[in-house]
Amino acid sequence: MEKDFSLYNTPVLDFIQVTQKKKAASIIALVCGSERYAKGLKETLQFISDQIMLFYTPESAKTRLGRHKPDLWIVTEDMTSQPNQPWRADRTTPVILITGNPDAVEIKKNSGKLTVLSMPLSIVDLRKTVEIYVS
Repeated sequence: MEKDFSLYNTPVLDFIQVTQKKKAASIIALVCGSERYAKGLKETLQFISDQIMLFYTPESAKTRLGRHKPDLWIVTEDMTSQPNQPWRADRTTPVILITGNPDAVEIKKNSGKLTVLSMPLSIVDLRKTVEIYVS
């Protein structure tokens, strides 16, 4: 059985618009002690935002960002024991914390801006969570 196929009945433009989904202009600050892991997370999120800044210490994030605030902080657990954590001083910007032990996370005031994702990390969950904040 053959079907009559006509390009005129195919929503090609709709398909093109979906595949060319506009990236957010949001600045995402990714603070992670492992360069390899940080680059992997950046690859995972690159289609969401062009502006993902990698930092391997809280101090470098604080220094390079200066007074500029990112639209979202993504922080790995190893950074929470470091001094000078700029995401803690920033009371308005949301934080996604990636941790191996979510039960040990102490959520102090401003709990509404903290999202905890546990390891092993689901790429789908990470992308969905980031899109909530930057889309």
